[in-house]
Amino acid sequence: MEQKTSNFQIIILVAFGFFMIIGIMLFASSKLSSSGSNGITPIVMWGTPSSEVVNKTIDALLEKDKNSLKITYVQKDSKNFEQTLVEAIADGAGPDIVILPEDMVLKNINKFVILPYASYPLRTFKDQFIDAGSVYLNGDGVIAFPFAVDPMVMYWNKTHFVNAGVVSPPAQWDEFSKVVIKLTKRDSNFNVTQSGTALGEYQNVLHAKDILTTLFLQAGVPIIAKNTAGNYEASLIGNYGNSENPAEIALTFYTDFANPSKETYSWNKSLKSSLDSFISGDTSTYFGFASELSGISLKNPNLNFDVAKVPQVSGVGKKSVFAKMYGLAVLKSSKNQTSSFNQILTLVSKDGISALSSLSNLPPVRRDVLAISPTDPFMQIFYNSALISDTWLDPSPTATEVVFKNMIESVIVGKTTPATAIGGADNDLGTIISQNIKNQ
Repeated sequence: MEQKTSNFQIIILVAFGFFMIIGIMLFASSKLSSSGSNGITPIVMWGTPSSEVVNKTIDALLEKDKNSLKITYVQKDSKNFEQTLVEAIADGAGPDIVILPEDMVLKNINKFVILPYASYPLRTFKDQFIDAGSVYLNGDGVIAFPFAVDPMVMYWNKTHFVNAGVVSPPAQWDEFSKVVIKLTKRDSNFNVTQSGTALGEYQNVLHAKDILTTLFLQAGVPIIAKNTAGNYEASLIGNYGNSENPAEIALTFYTDFANPSKETYSWNKSLKSSLDSFISGDTSTYFGFASELSGISLKNPNLNFDVAKVPQVSGVGKKSVFAKMYGLAVLKSSKNQTSSFNQILTLVSKDGISALSSLSNLPPVRRDVLAISPTDPFMQIFYNSALISDTWLDPSPTATEVVFKNMIESVIVGKTTPATAIGGADNDLGTIISQNIKNQ
């Protein structure tokens, strides 16, 4: 009897041991799946945004799920970011993920992994992100996922407006012109002593290219677009029949503020930079980006100013304003592509974008986060501006900067008419495209 009992106990122990081994194997498999199939392996990310903001965003997500991210972020200098990246890729020392500015997309698209719509549906992308995020899409899929947006806004001096009897900032450009006339002051020698706005010139107007871009986009001029063959081409000139080219109208409107023969004359190249002039209280309105708010406040804490949306073209249905976009893209040279995409999706989740927006004081790129109205009055303007944000595929920021400079200055000095300047710029953009973009 004792022998039978002993044999029975042995059988039980063996069976128990067998299931213990199976259990351990299943547990180990489960752990491998959670860390392996989800692709959460260490990756490196480069970008130009503040390392403090990006790292705090990562930390905020890790507080919710300590296994969600394994990212080492390296902040790079924006002045030579593209060159640094290209050289690193050539040396086999590039990162896995890049925080990709919108003006680096077109020239560098072949460096990134495009996620097909079968893996991330176009409908999902459009439902989740603002319209400006479409700059990261092409016919094959998603080039990058929108991460941050920095829209252009109008800063205005409240004291100047009150003194001129202007109740509120203008919402449309035709109204804006009338307000500028009221705000601008000149002495007996016709010298501008208080400028209603810093527009018209190039050299001392910070973001002159971006301001003129806003006017083009509002007028329905895409600057660069795809033709019927699917190739990119300059689009400053179109077939408008007997109607005036909207790009020409936009350029004329801009340069008139620096034309002494015009009623709206309020700016010239002898004045200090537009930003410095606004901060010192010598200029009534300044067109800059949402990210400049804290800097303006710090440089002159006593400046009585506010923020408003950039004026729009009256009679045009679609509102728009230029914005700088930043997306998260995976490099083809990365050996951790699955991990990179999984962690990108965590970064652009509702929690990730909410944390980034709060830390950066920039509006969110996700629609569900934008739907939550902020209490901060400045952020309310930024949120509204993000919704109407627009951008374009710049083939080479440095080269096109020269094109915009020449376009503006040739009109200001009387060298060409706006129509001729637009035609010349269109030709120059075409040359830049051919030199930098591989069309079909």
